Amino acid sequence: SAANGIRSSGTLDALGQMSSDVQLALSFTESTSTAATFWVPDRTGDGAPEQIRYAWGGTTGDPVTYSINGSTPVAVGDDRVYISDCYEKGGVMLELTEDLKWKEVWKAPDFGIHWVTPLLKDGYLYGFRGRNEPDAWLACYDVKTGEEKWREDLRWTSPGPGGRDYNLSFFRGNLLQADGRTWALGELGTLAILDLSPEGVEVVDRTELFLARSTWSLPVLHRGLLYVSQHEQNYLDNGPPRLICYDLRAAE
Repeated sequence: SAANGIRSSGTLDALGQMSSDVQLALSFTESTSTAATFWVPDRTGDGAPEQIRYAWGGTTGDPVTYSINGSTPVAVGDDRVYISDCYEKGGVMLELTEDLKWKEVWKAPDFGIHWVTPLLKDGYLYGFRGRNEPDAWLACYDVKTGEEKWREDLRWTSPGPGGRDYNLSFFRGNLLQADGRTWALGELGTLAILDLSPEGVEVVDRTELFLARSTWSLPVLHRGLLYVSQHEQNYLDNGPPRLICYDLRAAE
């Protein structure tokens, strides 16, 4: 799918970034006098390549725009798909018509997902939107109308190294629906069970597995075993990156 987020940039900065990106291009899907779209190796830790698009107006003084589509589209029913990006444009619900053309159903400018996949549950989309950590929050949208039902900035304090309290959040976290529960994994290592509904969110249980940045991979739950990937050093004990398996069977 085409990248749908846009970020304006100064010409010199954009040309330098574009030159660096083009050198890593795996393949091109568009190359015209005013735009270039191509695929580059994975940048978000999900193992899939990313699509980048540069566009310019062709007139001196026009801004060069840059976009990247890192969030996996969500299929809704047989003929709709939600695509999202956090570079200003947000998200859009598209519908495939009988003549095989895409029609815009609704837009959600404030529901731009950086790279994680929104969760579709009982006719509603849930997801942690936001380009950066400070502007991330959890939101709920009606898939039929695009109405935002609520948004919640879940934050708390937790003791860290040296007895210092850290202000934590899920930030740009992942949501997993499995085993009759909704699991949330924050990008610093917080694991929680959430109760999600159109009326709001309740944190049923929460624990800090570790304190490490870039915890961006979706966890896996299989036969009572939860697999979590810690991508960077754990600030709590200086532990290295690792794949961790938690046995949840005893708690069932």
